[in-house]
Amino acid sequence: PERLERVLALLDAREAAEREATETVTRFRRATVLRLQHLGSATKGDPLDILEHQAGACDYIKLRKEPLYLELCAFLAQRGALSPDAPAITISLSGGVDSMVIALLAHAAATAPINAPERRPPAAAQYAVAGERGT
Repeated sequence: PERLERVLALLDAREAAEREATETVTRFRRATVLRLQHLGSATKGDPLDILEHQAGACDYIKLRKEPLYLELCAFLAQRGALSPDAPAITISLSGGVDSMVIALLAHAAATAPINAPERRPPAAAQYAVAGERGT
């Protein structure tokens, strides 16, 4: 009986994993179909369709003054991720607008001049992320 109970437990776990995988695929398919429908109905040049615009030139000088950029730099600098000898960082993003913004900010941080103040942890500390300030 113990072996059969173990087999049933393994089957239950497998069924749960299969259900979860099926639900994930179903959600992805639904989102893909909705996006495809949107693209089919969107007019060319729709100003609200920010996901389909060609990337424009980025003003890195202005971008490097943005609070979100400074927060990201502080986070990375405090962990040594912006030092010249730091290994590459890996980020996992969904591909949505917020993910694209973070990817652009991370690229700007990684390509900032080596002597830029945001690359140094002591200077970056003034922009410490809220979670590390205890607020």
